[in-house]
Amino acid sequence: MLMSSKSFRQSLLAILLIVALLLPAASVLADGHVTGPNPHIVPVLAPRKSPPPIPHSSVLSPDQIWNQVVASNLPAQSTEAAAVARANGLKDGNPFILAKTTNIANGITLNYLNAPAPAVCNNFDRNGLWASRSDPVGHNDPFTDWFGGWGPFAVNDGYRQAKNVVFSKENVVGPGSRYDDDGTSSAVGDTVDGRHSAKISSTQPYAAGFGSPIFHAAPGSEVRVVVHYLIINHGNIAHNKRWDYDWASLGVKPDAAGDVAQYVNGYTRGQWHWMENTIKVGDSGEYMVMIQGESPAALNSNIYFDDISIYVDGVALSACYWGN
Repeated sequence: MLMSSKSFRQSLLAILLIVALLLPAASVLADGHVTGPNPHIVPVLAPRKSPPPIPHSSVLSPDQIWNQVVASNLPAQSTEAAAVARANGLKDGNPFILAKTTNIANGITLNYLNAPAPAVCNNFDRNGLWASRSDPVGHNDPFTDWFGGWGPFAVNDGYRQAKNVVFSKENVVGPGSRYDDDGTSSAVGDTVDGRHSAKISSTQPYAAGFGSPIFHAAPGSEVRVVVHYLIINHGNIAHNKRWDYDWASLGVKPDAAGDVAQYVNGYTRGQWHWMENTIKVGDSGEYMVMIQGESPAALNSNIYFDDISIYVDGVALSACYWGN
């Protein structure tokens, strides 16, 4: 299914609006969440062809990364992420994803076999809402993807380069044993749902995420957001030397156009886990959500997100994307 030119223009405007709402304040990535001063947040629009996101371009030297950040300016979140990896007994990057069963997952498969399935409002499954499948030919880009109004953004401050971040539809991690890219019948292609998660990745320093559409609720309403995530266990950068410095985060802006966002971070790696964030809606009655990843060094950072739930005063939203 191809998106009309009018719809495509609306898609671009949607991403620009999302990022415009993030721009008023660096606090959207603040409170120690950044590795450098004055982050410059930019929209990431498809297609990116010159240069493409893969292979990365203008890569930083190892000496620059060590001297500028790792040796003296490592974020507190990276220290916490490394501590969690040690506490969990992770020793190397084999495997990237642990072959273990938890209450919510079996290895790569997010399945809730031993826990109640959440009331999900966005599972990233609707094929036609992925830009790589719905944007006109020539404008789509599988490495610059977005879903149903959840638009990609990144910090672009010289050290972290937005051009080197990949935003993509994931068909394996999350769906796992329930792999189904095109839905139950390939005859109808993109008009049926598959099973997907969303991925942010880079092997260079980055800070990036997907920003939601604007949601509405009465001022003072309690909004609880839950998202599931998986950070791969990328392992050692050298013999007996681990840099478990990347992490996931979930931000909520109580006023979508305001300059304050509340964050929680996720540090568990090698298996599916979740983050939960609760706020009170501000006076505007408009709020938005950000799911993000960050890495301060040249790591094989791959962070997956799936099954977002939003509860307003205890009532679950049935859908939290455009096009539902």
